[in-house]
Amino acid sequence: MVKILVEIINNSIAIDVSEKKTLPEKLLDTNIISHDKLAFSDTYIYNNAKIVSLFIRDLMTEKNINHILIKNNTILNIAFTMISKSNVTNLTLVEDKNLTYKACELILKQKTIKYLNCYSAPNFMIDLLDNKGIKTEVRSEILFASNFMMENNLSNYTNIYYKTSLRITPPLTIEDLDDFSSFCYINRYLKNIHFNKYDEKAISDIALILNKFKIKKIKFLIHENIKDIETAQNIKKLKKSLSSKYRITLKIVYSKEYIHENYLKQVTLATLKYCALLSMGIIFIAAAYVFVSNRISEAKTARYMTKINDILENTLTPPPASNTEAVYVSPLTPLLDINPDTVGWLQVNNTNIDYPVVQAGNKDYYLNYNFEKKKDVAGWIFMDPRNSKTSLDKNTIIYGHNRFNNGVMFGTLGNVLKKSWYTNEENLIITFNTLYGEFKWKIFAIYPNPSNGDYLITSFASDEEFNTYLNMVKERSIYAFTTEVTQNDKILTLSTCLDNYRRLVVQAVLLDNQ
Repeated sequence: MVKILVEIINNSIAIDVSEKKTLPEKLLDTNIISHDKLAFSDTYIYNNAKIVSLFIRDLMTEKNINHILIKNNTILNIAFTMISKSNVTNLTLVEDKNLTYKACELILKQKTIKYLNCYSAPNFMIDLLDNKGIKTEVRSEILFASNFMMENNLSNYTNIYYKTSLRITPPLTIEDLDDFSSFCYINRYLKNIHFNKYDEKAISDIALILNKFKIKKIKFLIHENIKDIETAQNIKKLKKSLSSKYRITLKIVYSKEYIHENYLKQVTLATLKYCALLSMGIIFIAAAYVFVSNRISEAKTARYMTKINDILENTLTPPPASNTEAVYVSPLTPLLDINPDTVGWLQVNNTNIDYPVVQAGNKDYYLNYNFEKKKDVAGWIFMDPRNSKTSLDKNTIIYGHNRFNNGVMFGTLGNVLKKSWYTNEENLIITFNTLYGEFKWKIFAIYPNPSNGDYLITSFASDEEFNTYLNMVKERSIYAFTTEVTQNDKILTLSTCLDNYRRLVVQAVLLDNQ
C-alpha cells in the first residue's frame, strides 16, 4: 500500500508519495485532514475515486486554488484521478525528469489544464500540447531526450509519424528504449532499422518493443564487418529466432572494402564462371519479364488514354448562362462518370506524363489499380489523401510508379535529372488542372532524397515553418533555379521511386499566386 500525501503550499495543492517516517502518526492509517495535510492510501483513492475527487474539488474551491504541484511523475495517473472533478488550470511537475510521451498523453486528457511547467520536454510533445491549447514552460529545455531521438532527428511529430528508416547505435540506454517505445506508438510507416554495429541485447530489446506494438515485417540491417565465426553463428541463430517469433528480417551489410578484400579472395575461377552463367541466365529471364511486363503496361495505358481522350473530345463543355456571372466548368467533369475519384490532370513537358489524376481514401490503393479501378502493376497517378479535392493546399503532393525501363505513369520523370532537360526554360512549366480551375506551376527544386518522407508535408503551422521547409528543399536541389518562392505561395510536389533507397522529388510553385 502506498500513501499519497496532499497538502496546501503557497496557494497550491501539492500531491506526493509520502514515506511512512515523514507522515504524522495520526495520518498513517486514516484518511483525514490535519494541519492542511491530507493522506490517502492508493487503494482507498481507487476504490473511492468519486468521493476523493469531490473532496479535493471542494477544498480547491474553498481555498480558491487552481494550481496543482505533482512532486513525483510516477503518480500522475492517481493524481489525475484525485483532481478529475476540479477546475485545475495550472499544473507543475516538480521532479527534474524529462516529460515522457505517456505522461504527455495523460496531460492531454485533462480538459481544464491550460498551463504546464515541467523540467524538460521534446519539441514534438510541446507542439502536441500547444495544439491542445496547453502552454508549456520548461525549466531546462533540451532538444532531444535520448541519443536515439537525436541520431534520427525526431524533433517534431510529423518526422516521427512518417519515418520509414531508423539508425541505431548500441548500446541503448533506458531513455533510448523509452523514446523508441514512444516512436512506435506514433509511427505508421517504419520499414527498416539500421544498427551501426552488432549488439544482441540492443537488437533483442528493439524486437521486443516492436512486438509489443504489433509492428511486423521490419528489416534489421547490421552495418558491421563480422569476422568472428562464433559471432556469425550467433547472428545466424538470432536471425532465425527473429524471423519465427516476430517476422523480422535480419541482414548483415558488409562494407565494399571488406567484400573486396576478403570475399573475392576466396572465390575460385570455376565458381566465378558458374556464378556468371547463372547470373546471366537470371538477368536474361528478369529482363525478358520486365520487357514483356512493361510493354503490356504501356499497351493497356495507351488503350485507357485513348478512351479517356475520346470522351473528353466528344463531350461539349456547356457555356455559362447569359446575364449571369461566369462559373468555371471543368472539361474534366465527364471523367467522373468513369472514375469518381478523378481530381485533376497533370502534364510535364518532354516526358510521357499527361494523365488524369485520382485520389483514394488511402495512399496504397492506386499503387496497384489503374484509372478504371482494375488490378494493374503500373497503378495510376494519384494525389495524397491528405490534400483537398476542392482547393489547393499549401503543398499538393502527387505520386506515381517509376518502374524500371517503363514509359508510363512516372516512368519518364527521371528525364528531369538531365541537364539538357532542366536547363530548358520551357520544361520548367508544369500543368496541373483540377475540377475547380486551371493552374500553371514553375519548377524551383529537383532532387533525389532518402526515403524518409520529410518533404511530404501538406500544411504548415506558420510562415516561418514554411520558409524553413522551402530553404531545406532548395538546398537539396541539383540545380540552383532562379524561380522565386515566398511564404505566401502554394507549391506542387511530384514524388516517385528513384531506387531502393531514394525518392525522386520535383517541386514547383503556383504561378500568378492563384
